[in-house]
Amino acid sequence: MRLSSPPRRRLSKDKRRALRVRQARKARETRLHLQRHYANLPTQARSFFESFSSVFRRPTFLRFAILLLATVLTVGSHTIANVLRTVGLLAPGDPSSYHRFFSCRRWSLLGLGRRLAGWMLAYLVPAGPVYLQRPG
Repeated sequence: MRLSSPPRRRLSKDKRRALRVRQARKARETRLHLQRHYANLPTQARSFFESFSSVFRRPTFLRFAILLLATVLTVGSHTIANVLRTVGLLAPGDPSSYHRFFSCRRWSLLGLGRRLAGWMLAYLVPAGPVYLQRPG
């Protein structure tokens, strides 16, 4: 009885190079799709998203915009799979890249919260001092 799997065959240099080229082409096409979708957003939505752009790198920022819009449009549970099902083909790329947005994050949740609080204070609260009080 064999417990280990048979050894994997190594790809030749040419096949490895061709695989890298295919992967790079696919990633480039995905980035272009994301940029196109972001450019088609209304100006008001883009101005809202731009307030968060300094928290993320550009490809991550575009995925953030797609995920946030899809979350607003999703009815029911807001799992990544359900959110991606809502937007369908508007979310290009492999679904695992959207799962990695949260699991392998390099962006700061605190920075994102600061930007959101700043945007809310600038656009939703009247000018003047903001008084905070304890509940109860």
